[in-house]
Amino acid sequence: MEKPDDRILCGALGIGYTVSQKDGMWYAHMCGYSYIPVFGSFSESKRQAMEWAAASMGLPYKEYMQVRKKYGIR
Repeated sequence: MEKPDDRILCGALGIGYTVSQKDGMWYAHMCGYSYIPVFGSFSESKRQAMEWAAASMGLPYKEYMQVRKKYGIR
């Protein structure tokens, strides 16, 4: 069974922000708009970028990760 694409899950489940990597730096962005990073979210670690994504959604990091895990988003 294939894992669903991150973009499909974002739109279908209402997950507003996710993370991507460019030139070795991780950043948070709104789903479907990977070319528009959240201001100040660039970091060397994926976790720090995910903390920015969680904050952008108004969720604590722990809850954000539970939502991602529930729907199979890495």
